[in-house]
Parts: sequence; structure tokens; C-alpha cells
Amino acid sequence: MTIDGDALRSHAREVTQDRFLRKQGRLRQLSLLELEAVAEIVDAIGQGVADCLLETADGDTAVATVLSSLYPVGTGAARG
Repeated sequence: MTIDGDALRSHAREVTQDRFLRKQGRLRQLSLLELEAVAEIVDAIGQGVADCLLETADGDTAVATVLSSLYPVGTGAARG
């Protein structure tokens, strides 16, 4: 089975955006420019985690099996 990397990255983006929006109250002291910078960093971290998972799956069949069951190619949607 193959892993849908786009679905994994999309799910990572959804999760990080959701968490970021939930914590914005704590960040209200930041300027709009600073808030945008934090949002970009949060997204980059989420995408980095997704890429790391995909890279790990290349060498670890257990991780590959789990990710391919959660993000199978051809479904068009990630499980959440």
C-alpha cells in the first residue's frame, strides 16, 4: 500500500491551523505582523512533522503500514 503524502500534509495543516486558532487568545499581545509570522512557523512545523513521518516510513515498515492505512492513496481525504 502507498501513502498519500498530500493527504497527510493537508491533515497536518488542518491540525496546526486548528491548534493555532484555539491559542490565539494567548497571542493577542502580538502585532498582526508577529501573528502572521507565528502562523507561518506553526505551519512549517506541521509540514516538517508530516515530511519526517513520510521519511521515517521509507525505512520503517511499521510506520509505513500505519500511515498507509490512515492515508491510503486514492481516497481524496485524510482521516481525522
